[in-house]
Amino acid sequence: MQKIIDFMGDDSVWATMVPGVVIQRRSPSRHAPQRPTAYFVDSHWKARKAGDTNVFDPWDHYQKPGTHKFCQTFAMMYLLDVLPTPVYDYKMYDICARKFIRSVLENLPDNHPAFMWDSRKTLSKTSIGVRTHSCKSWSPARLRCASASGNNSSSWICTLDKSIFLRNPYPPQA
Repeated sequence: MQKIIDFMGDDSVWATMVPGVVIQRRSPSRHAPQRPTAYFVDSHWKARKAGDTNVFDPWDHYQKPGTHKFCQTFAMMYLLDVLPTPVYDYKMYDICARKFIRSVLENLPDNHPAFMWDSRKTLSKTSIGVRTHSCKSWSPARLRCASASGNNSSSWICTLDKSIFLRNPYPPQA
C-alpha cells in the first residue's frame, strides 16, 4: 500500500493529472493562489483551487482525522472536481479513492516518470497488480460517485468515465 500512496504523491503524477498544479511543502498562506495548489506538510496533503481562499483538507470529510492513507488522492480528486458527495461514509470514500487510483495507474503510459523511480522504490504496473497496455493517450479519469438509489444511503457506487482523452505527453522511447 505504501508504494501506491507514494505513487499518488509523486510530483510527476500531480503534474500530469492536474495541469499547472503547484506543489508546496509549507502551510497555505491567506492569499488565494493563481494556480491550483497542493500542500504537503507534516505527512498530510491539502489543496486549494486557483483563486480560492478555501483550503481543502481531506480530514474534514473524506478521511478519518489523523490517518495518513489517501489524503493525496482526495486532494487531487478535489482539484479535479471528482470527489463524492460528503456523507461521512469512510468505507465508500476508500472505495472511490481506490477506483480513482486504479484509473490513474491504468491510464498513465508505461513510460511515465512515476514508474521510473530509483532502484529502492521501483514501481511498475505489474508490481502492484495493474494490467499493462500500450497507452497512446490518457486523461484525468472522471470519477463520479453516486448513490445507487439516488439518496445518501450506504449503497454507493463509483463509476469511471474515460470519454475525454488527451495526447500522451510521454511518447514511447525508441
